[in-house]
Amino acid sequence: SSDKEMMACMACQARAFTTADVIIGSHGAGLSHTLFAPRGAVVMERVAKGDSGIYSELAFMLGMKYFPMDIEERSSAIYIDLITFADGY
Repeated sequence: SSDKEMMACMACQARAFTTADVIIGSHGAGLSHTLFAPRGAVVMERVAKGDSGIYSELAFMLGMKYFPMDIEERSSAIYIDLITFADGY
């Protein structure tokens, strides 16, 4: 988020995750907010070779669906057709 107030307020960030149905993010500390999301949420993580599996384990322990989105290690762009992706599940 580019909202400086939201980024400075941990409680605000946690509150935003409490109603999330889908969480999409790159591997990193921001995905730790998954802890605040409801059971049954979907976590889609952009992962590169060598990333730990910690967020897949977290999603599993919290009763969430987890989908890794593999990328090339040097790639900065990502594209996923969410409609096609969702139709598969």
